[in-house]
Amino acid sequence: MPIQRFGSMLVSQGRFDEYLNLLRSSYRENNLTQLMCLNTLSIDWQGTVYDCDFNQMLSMPLGAMAKPRVHIADLILEVLSGAAIATAALYR
Repeated sequence: MPIQRFGSMLVSQGRFDEYLNLLRSSYRENNLTQLMCLNTLSIDWQGTVYDCDFNQMLSMPLGAMAKPRVHIADLILEVLSGAAIATAALYR
């Protein structure tokens, strides 16, 4: 995902759309079961939990759509089982 500095660099070079096309053409559905975000959490220095490192970079904390930020001290792992991973399209 072209986010933060990488995305800005692509925009400044006029290559953002080219990179998105590369991502779309490289998509393979059978890779979805291996996504790191399915079994790895990201925690910032303040203890806020994110369901994916990309979401941490986008400031989209775990549960951002429905409730306040989740701190690692308040995390209940069983609640995460089968939960959807936040995406920008869902967050807006």
